[in-house]
Amino acid sequence: SKTNQATRKKARTASMLLGAAILCLAGTALRAQTDPLDHWTLQNPKPLPTGNPLNGIAYGNGQFVAVGNGVTILTSPDGAVWTERAPYVSGSGSSAGYTVFVLNGMAYGDGQFVAVGGTYNVIEGFGRFGGLCPSLAIIQTSPDGAAWTDLGSGATNALAGIAYGNGQFVAVGTGHGPDESCFFGEIIQTSPDGAGWTERGSSTTNALAGVAYGNGNFVAVGDSGTILTSPGGVGWTERGSSTTNALAGVTYGDGQFVAVGDGGTILTSPDGAAWTASNSGTTNGLKGVACGNGQFVAVGGNGTILTSPDGAAWTARNSGTTNALNSVAYGNGQFVAVGDGGTILSSQVAAPTPQPAIARSGGVTTISFPTITGASYDLLFTNSAGLGSPLASWPVRTNVVTGDGTAKSVTDTTADANRFYRVGAHLLP
Repeated sequence: SKTNQATRKKARTASMLLGAAILCLAGTALRAQTDPLDHWTLQNPKPLPTGNPLNGIAYGNGQFVAVGNGVTILTSPDGAVWTERAPYVSGSGSSAGYTVFVLNGMAYGDGQFVAVGGTYNVIEGFGRFGGLCPSLAIIQTSPDGAAWTDLGSGATNALAGIAYGNGQFVAVGTGHGPDESCFFGEIIQTSPDGAGWTERGSSTTNALAGVAYGNGNFVAVGDSGTILTSPGGVGWTERGSSTTNALAGVTYGDGQFVAVGDGGTILTSPDGAAWTASNSGTTNGLKGVACGNGQFVAVGGNGTILTSPDGAAWTARNSGTTNALNSVAYGNGQFVAVGDGGTILSSQVAAPTPQPAIARSGGVTTISFPTITGASYDLLFTNSAGLGSPLASWPVRTNVVTGDGTAKSVTDTTADANRFYRVGAHLLP
C-alpha cells in the first residue's frame, strides 16, 4: 500500500586562496569529457556488508554517516573506506524476535549528527507492515559520527526522517495507533539542539516519511501525497500535491524543492506551496533524493538512479545493482547512495578542491596540496589587485599536475607575500 511504501522506506572552501589573506570561493568546474553520473562504484565496507538494509545517509564535518536496521551506523571520510560504529541503544538488536531496532534517517546541523528511528514490535499476522508496529522512537546524536549518545525518546512512534534548518532539527514519522492499530497518523518533533525534543501537531493523520529545509521553510512529505510546510517547524500548513501516491523523500537545492515517491512520482516546487509533476520515466518507487554540484539525484527500487539538472528532465543511470536504494547524499565532490543488503554506491562528480599549504623561503614559494587519483590540478595566482577578477582571468602558474592519491608540491620563483594562490581540481576524462 501507499502507507507501506512511505513507512518501509523509513523503517529500514570550494577552494582556498593563500598569501597575505585567505578567501573562500565557489565550486570547481569539471574537465571530464564523460558524464561522471554514468559511473557508480560499489563501495561496500570490508569486512561488511552485514546485509542490514541502510536507510539514511548524510554528510557533514568531513564525514559521510549512514544508518540502518539493527541500529547500524557506518562512517566514511571519502565514501570508499567505511568504519562500523557502536551505537548506544539499550537492548539494541532484537529482543527474543519480538522487537526490531531500526535507524531510518540522518541529518547534520549545528555541529552534530542526529540519527532517528524506532523500535518495532513484531505482531504475527497483524499490522500493515509485515506485522511490525512502531513502539518507541530512537534518537541518537554525535559530534563526529564516531561516539554516539542515546537520547531515548519515550514517544510512542517511529521517526522516519530528519532535517536541520533555521536553528531547528525537525524529525517526522508515524504514530502508534489505539488498540494496536499500526502506523496511525503522523508525528512531528522539533529540537533546537538535538537533545530536548517537543512534539508538534499538524492537520494530517497520514504518516510522514521525509523532511527538508530550504527557502525559509521546512517541507515534510508522506502517505497519500501529503505535503506539509512550516517556517519554523511549529505550525504546519497542508499543501496540495496533485497526487495520492505516497511520497518518501524530499530535498532542497538550486532554488527548488524536489519530492519523490511511489510509482516514480517526482514533484517540484520553488516554495513548498505550489507543486508541479515531472516525468521520471520510471514506475519504480523512489525513496530518496539529494542535490549537489548542480544536479539532483533520486534513488529507489530495483537499483533505480535518476539524475536531473533542473528537477524537470530526468535521466536514468546504471547503478549496477537491483537492490533497492533508500537514500542518497552529496559531499566531498560525490554522491553516495545506500540501500538494501548494505549496498553503498558512489559517483565522483567533482574533484574536491584541496586546501594548499604555503611555505616561503629564500625567494621561493612552495605550494603543497593533497590529490586524488583520477584528477588533475592547476595552480593559479594573482595579486591583491586581481582578487576581484574572474578566476578565468587568473594566470596559470603550473598546468597540469596529475593526482595519484599522494601530496604534491609545486614552486613559484617568488616569495612575494602579496601573491595569492588557488589550486583548481578537475576530474580527468
